[in-house]
Amino acid sequence: MQNWFASPTHLDLSTLSRLAHADPCAYFYCPEYLYKAAEAGELDCLNLVADVCAQKGYRPVLLNDPREWVDDLLATERHLHILVKDEPRQPAKNVFYCVPSYLNGYWYFDTQGVRNNSSTRDAVFDAGAIDDARAEKFHGNLRRNFVDLNLSKFEQADMDLHPLPDNAIFIASQKFLPIEYCPFYIDYPTLIAATIAGRGDRPVIIKPHPMQKPAELDVINAFHDPENGVHVTDASIHAILPRSDVVVTQSSAVAFEALIHEVPSVLAGPSDFHHLLETISDVSELGAAIERAINSTLPYSAYLFWFLRERMIKPAQENSARNRISKRLRR
Repeated sequence: MQNWFASPTHLDLSTLSRLAHADPCAYFYCPEYLYKAAEAGELDCLNLVADVCAQKGYRPVLLNDPREWVDDLLATERHLHILVKDEPRQPAKNVFYCVPSYLNGYWYFDTQGVRNNSSTRDAVFDAGAIDDARAEKFHGNLRRNFVDLNLSKFEQADMDLHPLPDNAIFIASQKFLPIEYCPFYIDYPTLIAATIAGRGDRPVIIKPHPMQKPAELDVINAFHDPENGVHVTDASIHAILPRSDVVVTQSSAVAFEALIHEVPSVLAGPSDFHHLLETISDVSELGAAIERAINSTLPYSAYLFWFLRERMIKPAQENSARNRISKRLRR
């Protein structure tokens, strides 16, 4: 497949004016940390979207764009605009969002946003509409490709490296400050303290985020108290989840990966994979939410199939991905 991004366009006043009146283009607004990979043609979903756009008469253009130019270009309705970042804006028929999803190999191609801002957040999940046999086969493939291979977004420790208790409450931490466009309802120090206070006889396992700041790590490590059943660890999530009865987090991707392990979660932030899970906005709701989650019987396979197979794009399945991209562009 042709790499359409070998020569990114750097915006200034003259190029902005020229691009706004050029033949129809598909502008890809790529953040700094993805520029080199996009230029090199290493982002398979962007290549695929660019190829489909080119077939429909839109010349793909990779933009090295200062944010102040974005609004001016988005006003050019004759072009397509693909935002390779979570920056939700007023919905427009020619604006799309293309960002990696929670599992490697799956991407959003959405008209509303990504993660907690995506159209999936408001979509209706109907387990009865999903073929059970296909869903079970799909779920089994996810187990083999991610759990058995110990794969996640971030590199994981060896599966047997850390001794862990069973029947645990697993707190999957994230960075303490809100991520742009992704708020939370309860801060992590409060969430951790409330979980420990209300855990009953269950042990608690806390895993810091790989990008946790040193000062945040100090706060988390202060909860480490193995003699009283509270463990702070950097063990693999695929080692922790089989020993967990429930995950507590704001909106970590770990809660999505927990679905593969058939472990429920309690969320303390907005998410687009909330449909099967408990969501709370105050710590007073935590204890009851944990009990409901642990005692739930959920259609995990059907949900994973719906979310990943029907709502996301998988570039490795090129024909199916092309069809989905084309369908969403037609809409």
